Amino acid sequence: AEFQPDRENIKEHLAFGRGPHLCPGAMLARAEARIATRTFLSRFPSIAHAPGTEPAYHPNLVHRMADNLPLVVTA
Repeated sequence: AEFQPDRENIKEHLAFGRGPHLCPGAMLARAEARIATRTFLSRFPSIAHAPGTEPAYHPNLVHRMADNLPLVVTA
């Protein structure tokens, strides 16, 4: 396998894997994401939808994924 960041289908799939294909850094990445989220929310406690905007959702049968989510973030 070869990492190709400029491949055509780059946005189609990104995961940590599962079972024997589990990424060795998955637990660290999840911990970092948890810490980053908590830190962000503690520093910016006021987060709201940007007035006059609506999020755009990516069509998916399994997950609800936002293509964009306009927010107003204040300290």
